[in-house]
Amino acid sequence: MLSAGLAAVLLGLTYLNSGYASLSGGNIVGGYFTETQVATALVAVSVALALDDRLIMALAVLGLAFDAQAEVALWGLAGLIGASVVQMRDGARPGRAWLIGGAIALALAAPGAVWWAREIRNTGTFSGRYQVFLELMHPNQWLVWAVPLKRWVLFGCTLVVGLAAFTVLGPAARAARGAFLGFLAVFAMGCL
Repeated sequence: MLSAGLAAVLLGLTYLNSGYASLSGGNIVGGYFTETQVATALVAVSVALALDDRLIMALAVLGLAFDAQAEVALWGLAGLIGASVVQMRDGARPGRAWLIGGAIALALAAPGAVWWAREIRNTGTFSGRYQVFLELMHPNQWLVWAVPLKRWVLFGCTLVVGLAAFTVLGPAARAARGAFLGFLAVFAMGCL
């Protein structure tokens, strides 16, 4: 498990440290260490723990990721839900782990939640539309509807390769495929 956790940390840090996002075609970091890198590494560790049937620890790490960057942690939550759904279909019973781990995660995420509440209060009211919220909170944020068709095609090809890899890996990758589909669901909802 230690080797999987270290690989997850390195994957999270190295990919974002490359400074290039294939879908937007631009830089996502600028030569310095960011909260996104920290949160992505923590989410990667969280998913690795969940795939190793250590859901309570996975949720606790996700609570820490929320403090680093809430948006990335919410992606991680979708991944954990996807992995848990597949594990439940395979006979696991993660309900108790979700209750205990969820309580720990909420306690650890409290500082981040307080910060978010303060930011929303200072920015104005939240209309319920995420696009409007993004434009208020992050006026220079890259927006999905501004991506050229060529980049969408390349992104789609990357998804196909990822799904094909899970097919090749077979039953051992079922929970990881569930996490991947959870991430994909959040991405699709964000595109709406």
